[in-house]
Amino acid sequence: RAMVNELMAPALARGECEWMHDVANVVPMRIALRLVGFPEEDHRRVKFLCDHAVALLSGVNTPAQLAEHVDFGIELFAYVQREFQRHVRAPQDNLTGSLVQAIHAQGDDALSEAEALSILLQILIAGSDSSASALGSCVARLATEPPLQARLRRDPDSIPAFVEEMLRLEAPFQGHFRVTTRPVSLGGVSLPKGARLMLLWASANRDAARFEEPTELRTDRPGLRQHMTFGYGAHLCLGAHLARREIQIALAQLLAQTEAFGPGVGGAAHRPSVFTRTLTQLPLQLTPASAAAAS
Repeated sequence: RAMVNELMAPALARGECEWMHDVANVVPMRIALRLVGFPEEDHRRVKFLCDHAVALLSGVNTPAQLAEHVDFGIELFAYVQREFQRHVRAPQDNLTGSLVQAIHAQGDDALSEAEALSILLQILIAGSDSSASALGSCVARLATEPPLQARLRRDPDSIPAFVEEMLRLEAPFQGHFRVTTRPVSLGGVSLPKGARLMLLWASANRDAARFEEPTELRTDRPGLRQHMTFGYGAHLCLGAHLARREIQIALAQLLAQTEAFGPGVGGAAHRPSVFTRTLTQLPLQLTPASAAAAS
């Protein structure tokens, strides 16, 4: 909450902001870096590198773009490897410190260094993207629907329900790739071992057999959390609870500190991708709340 307030202050003073650059991309990345014990001041560069790592799977790359993403992905891996070695030399009480302990452990608790680095990469890449993408989608929706915005401002307790519906309707990761480990029949289709699949969470989230009026935003919908955006079962996203709290808190602070906000000059723009649902820009015009209302 303090971080969001810090980032919002200059935007409120100006009466405008670029939501993705000023807030949405910053909060999740700084929190992720803080969790793993990496320098928080690196957040802009690390977010840039993480975006290129995600773009590797966009499905719309030219050969030149693919090469560029690989180059930046290599830089991200080198950064994580360098920071990990710093923690190996001087372990700290954080997530990376726990991973350092795990590479020195024996038995079932042991990890290889490659596994530890993979975990850190996943936390930074996924942690920086899911919350940022969802924050963009939520605020873009509110910016174009003043009555919905006003309703959430009057009733902040309904923000979590709104967030769940937006996670369902605008899944940050539209799906994930999987490989079959054995021959299997799925949906009446026979798949051989080694088949590559893309499981489309975004499609499942709008399945009319599961959700009544699936394209409508309904905060009173039964089973609000029964969407597939954060995976399921053993594959449930490790950071699902943290992502929800980041999104809810940022929205609550934005609504509390404004009387209204709407689209700014230039409009919203999405990253070209079949893999993610992410805004690259979201300019907003802000009307700050009066001092009495804000307090």
